Amino acid sequence: MHEIYDLTGSPREDVGPGSTEKKSVLLSVVRACDIDANVSSTKHELVRIICDHFGIAWSNEFVSRGQTVTAKALSAILLALRSWSAQQQEQGIVRASYGERVHAEATMILQCLASELSTSWDGRQCIAQMYREGSSQWRQTEWPGFFFEHKALPILQALPGSRDVMIDNTHFDYARQLVWDLKTHAESIDDMPLGMQWSEELSDGIFTAPTPLNDQGAMRQCVTDYQGIGFIVLNGLAVFKAHESFKAWRKAFVADPQRQITDPVPALRVKSTSLSGRSRKLKVHFIPTVLEAFAFVGEDSFARAQELGVLTTFHQGRQQSGAVREPKFNLHMGRARQHGFRVATHQLMDPHVALDTVNQASPIVILGENVSHPDDLFSTFQSSNHNA
Repeated sequence: MHEIYDLTGSPREDVGPGSTEKKSVLLSVVRACDIDANVSSTKHELVRIICDHFGIAWSNEFVSRGQTVTAKALSAILLALRSWSAQQQEQGIVRASYGERVHAEATMILQCLASELSTSWDGRQCIAQMYREGSSQWRQTEWPGFFFEHKALPILQALPGSRDVMIDNTHFDYARQLVWDLKTHAESIDDMPLGMQWSEELSDGIFTAPTPLNDQGAMRQCVTDYQGIGFIVLNGLAVFKAHESFKAWRKAFVADPQRQITDPVPALRVKSTSLSGRSRKLKVHFIPTVLEAFAFVGEDSFARAQELGVLTTFHQGRQQSGAVREPKFNLHMGRARQHGFRVATHQLMDPHVALDTVNQASPIVILGENVSHPDDLFSTFQSSNHNA
């Protein structure tokens, strides 16, 4: 197994429980040799695909019960890999390391997504667009994250070798060199003093609040089966001012979306409560500022991230039915950057421009609850964004 990992430029991993091979050793061959195979395939299926690729004569002794791959199969694959590696060297082909390939893949993903993301999102327009374009998530209150997925998933699905992965009912959005999932993180401008200027201190401190990821069990299984996991995080500034007017519009839109697309309701006060019983603010606008890619390549990297506090436990609240939810991992982005887990970044809006946009719009935003119509607020916000 270690020699297979070495020949494919992948980090070494030891055998799993019961001295069984891990799925990652087969996926390392698939990735390195550009074999057309679905990462969600079983180990038995992957062995057959690899054997077909290399022209290895099939033997029933290659597999056994319980999705186990035998040493005989791994030996046959290793012999084929040695020949493949020798041919690569003769042709002067230098294979990048697995870490380098993950970095290149992350950079490519961010560049593709950045080209399709605008720099100012209005909640009403985004929700209406998701409805018109058939998204099943247009009713969600945390609309920025679902709008990001709505825009990004078609782009990812069109990339070469695109795959999605399902583990324990948890869906991951894209997989090739690594399994990736999309996340959105918003910092409230309400917490920033008016007139704030961008500084190195602010740059170090912003976007450092924990970001909830996926169920811990699914993430651990992903690292075991696919030799790592990565997250594409869209960071941005959230505007909550005039949220009561936005709540009123959203409630009316959900009740009658056909009418509300062309006939918004006037400003009203509508309370939205969470399971805690507290009134809940909704994001009214979202300004995307930077895309970042964080990767945990191999089990050692994943374990180190937990030891350093880059990944910590996040206990979810109960479901509406009262059922207990499985704990998730939190991603602490500041620590992840500090310890080298960020593998790519792409700036969408210059931070000075973003804060100038916020500062110019703030006097109107503060009075947002008193404007005659929600459209008046956003038209002012758009104008100041354009001027900035």
